[in-house]
Amino acid sequence: MTFISGTGLLHFLQRTANRSLIDYVYGVEAGMDTNARKNRSGTQNEEILELSLLNMTRNTNWEYLVQATAQHIKSDWGVEVPEVVSAKKVGGRRYDGAVFNPEKNSVTLIETNFYGGGGSKLKAVSGEFTVLNAEVKTGQENIEFVWISDGPGWDTARNPMMEAFKHIPYIINLEMVKNGLLKEIIE
Repeated sequence: MTFISGTGLLHFLQRTANRSLIDYVYGVEAGMDTNARKNRSGTQNEEILELSLLNMTRNTNWEYLVQATAQHIKSDWGVEVPEVVSAKKVGGRRYDGAVFNPEKNSVTLIETNFYGGGGSKLKAVSGEFTVLNAEVKTGQENIEFVWISDGPGWDTARNPMMEAFKHIPYIINLEMVKNGLLKEIIE
């Protein structure tokens, strides 16, 4: 009771007659769980990508970076990637992955995500990556952009995905990566 009174929770519950402590605790618990899961699937996809890149580049002369920036790509591989700056972020874009093929002096930039459910985020991301592909490809023959996206969320957002397919040549899923399609694109 000392804690509840000292934190102001008791006062809050007394003022809010239509709420009970149980409802309040359930609400806090649900909010914490939602926040904890917010980007768990995206982070897991990035980890899957990193493992895939490690395995794919093994026994080759290819190199890869995760969370790659244009600056790192230029300093590590000497390839100039357009510095894509988002209005919402400070600095240039960090690509989830990048692979350098020295035989072709080419860089493949990769973004990955997973959608467990539908919503406006899928439409926004497909539009963002359509624009990103156009910016990356501006006059650059040795740069490719690959979007690895997966999840049941796309079942409810087919129109944005179909629109993205018109502009982004390489949209693949995790099964395709596992079956070697990403490696074929880089080759």
